[in-house]
Amino acid sequence: MKILLLSLFLTILSNSSFAELNCSQFGRATTSDQKSMSNAIALGFLSLDESKVLSAGTTDYTSWKGKQVSCLADVIHYAKVEILEKRNNQVCTTTLDLHTKDYFAGRQTFEREYKPRNVETICEAPSADIAQKMLLCEMKGPCPRTRDGIQNRDIFNDCECSYFEERISFVDTADIYADFFNPEVSFDKPEELSSPFEQ
Repeated sequence: MKILLLSLFLTILSNSSFAELNCSQFGRATTSDQKSMSNAIALGFLSLDESKVLSAGTTDYTSWKGKQVSCLADVIHYAKVEILEKRNNQVCTTTLDLHTKDYFAGRQTFEREYKPRNVETICEAPSADIAQKMLLCEMKGPCPRTRDGIQNRDIFNDCECSYFEERISFVDTADIYADFFNPEVSFDKPEELSSPFEQ
């Protein structure tokens, strides 16, 4: 992926006219972006055991352009992230605002930076419904091992075995950002949003 981006970037730079740029081959993978945000918080920032994570996901997702060079632009993201986890005999909900920046413009390698804000964790006894679902999944036993990684039972999907990534919810925004890397199209930061990457 990194080699492909660099190759495309060099091809673009070799064009004789900026007006002739065709940036349609550059697309946004907003689903992967949001899953990466949840993954980074649950398994990185919070250092949780993925077998203890009941659910994870993003809401209020938005992104905009930073610095742009030809068809490559830095991408700044914002989303609310919520992680639901088992902790001893309780269920803990962690919510936070996650700001993320992908560095593309003028770089040969891809870099991503995360800045969580307003982190709050509330632990309480599970509701009767959640407790029943957790008990039912425990009775079904552990999931079989596979070559592709470890699966765990999903209490929100009839105790089916699933990989952590499959238990991450997200907002489908692919259509909104279809023309994101076109230099003639603006994607500006929402005025009501304060970003640590733009201060």
